[in-house]
Amino acid sequence: MNKNKKTKQILSRLMGLDSPIADQQLAKIARGIIDDIKKSKDSDSIFENLDLLQEFVYKIPNEVIEVVRYITEGRPRASTLHKSKFGEFEGKSHKDLILKSIELLSHVRYIIPDEVLKLVAQLSLHGDSTVKSKALEVVKKFSQYDYNILTKSKIGYGAQRKAFDFVLAWSREKQLQHIEFVEIVLRELLNPSFEGTTSSLNDKAQYTITMHSGVVSPTDFLKKMRREAIDLTYELYKASDDPKLKLKLIGVFDEASRTPGNVLYGDDVAQMIVDNLKYIAGIYRKIIFGEGVEMTDDLGVVAMIEERLYWINRSEKRKVEESEKLRSDILRDELYHLFRLLVGDPVTYQEQEGWDTAEKTRSEDIDQLINSIEAEQLEEWFNKLNKIANQHVIVEDWKFNIFKGFLRKLSEAKPQITDNLLEMAFKDNSPLKYFTGSFLDGFRVGMHFVVLDKYISAIIKSRDVSLVTAVIFSLRIPQDADLEKLIRDKDIALLENITKKD
Repeated sequence: MNKNKKTKQILSRLMGLDSPIADQQLAKIARGIIDDIKKSKDSDSIFENLDLLQEFVYKIPNEVIEVVRYITEGRPRASTLHKSKFGEFEGKSHKDLILKSIELLSHVRYIIPDEVLKLVAQLSLHGDSTVKSKALEVVKKFSQYDYNILTKSKIGYGAQRKAFDFVLAWSREKQLQHIEFVEIVLRELLNPSFEGTTSSLNDKAQYTITMHSGVVSPTDFLKKMRREAIDLTYELYKASDDPKLKLKLIGVFDEASRTPGNVLYGDDVAQMIVDNLKYIAGIYRKIIFGEGVEMTDDLGVVAMIEERLYWINRSEKRKVEESEKLRSDILRDELYHLFRLLVGDPVTYQEQEGWDTAEKTRSEDIDQLINSIEAEQLEEWFNKLNKIANQHVIVEDWKFNIFKGFLRKLSEAKPQITDNLLEMAFKDNSPLKYFTGSFLDGFRVGMHFVVLDKYISAIIKSRDVSLVTAVIFSLRIPQDADLEKLIRDKDIALLENITKKD
């Protein structure tokens, strides 16, 4: 501790000097600290030395890279066990050393960006979520538009270009492997706003911090880079087989299509965003319709895009003909019309009609739909409902509340048809099976006990725990229902067997 205190005093004097000799002395001190780190077997002393390096980190960027590599790629060190009057406690762990190393990297990110990006890219795949998050935080800081970098340095948009070129140098496979890293770079690059802080002493010698915010200047350099970022997002979308990742990538397009918040911006910024919107509308059309007119079966993806187009078209500043035409074409599709009726956010469904009117109309349309379903159309409806049900893996569960209600009412009103539908779902193990609980609810409320017991027996035989919950939830009957008619002694016995794991 005394040695480090003395070193800090020396550093304080040297940091105030701007000369080659002072720099040589700092490099020599750094070399000594790194040697101590490599010789030490004690994580606590290593951490103290890393803390010491942070005192003059800007002067020794190459030494920082060396020591970070040594710690992150080297043999993990065990924590030291300390004793105190309060008992034993562990000292710094190897994880603490890695987190401190990432902190050092953040300080030199603009000085030696290539080396910093390489290291944080490796650490962004770390198995520990805290380490991973800390590494990605450095990526975000490097990629975001910072007030001080834009206004008080010659770097300008060079940091964003550097991060983007770093990502572009990877193969598509590696980009997908590092998708969280890539996504952060893309989102920050497409963000139209900047933020930052400055500090100073006021006339009373008080330390003050000033927050700054504004919009990026839409230079040709920036507009070209944004277009490249949009293109990469689309290429990643096409290369991915993960539906959830596809949705995340569609969310990246939002950054390019949104206007700056809470700041005034000029016509040049507005035009840049409008141009992006037109270009993205073309990409959305390819995602949804491919090269033809037939819509993709990825209805959850279509719904996400359609919802975004709804909000874009409501904004006078962002509304473009391409977006309006695309949404109109989406809404004309028969299967998507059915999906939108049965799944989704009631807010976007109501549009300009108002909540009460929209819900009344929707309820009436669902009743008409149930009345129109006949046994002769069983195969057709099985295919349609399975395409809708298949989207539960990517669409939030609460957005399926209307769909569940539809299946419940259909099972109550037309048990023979729904019996056949559910039987087919069990036989094929199709996506519709996921909504077994809604079928059982309808069978119980409609007092169709023969078909209800048929599926309860099938569930018990399958020993599928996920379907057992469907049996339990089927007992949540409406408040005004007759308990004696809808819940039988055999249901209570079944619940007892479930709780006893019999």
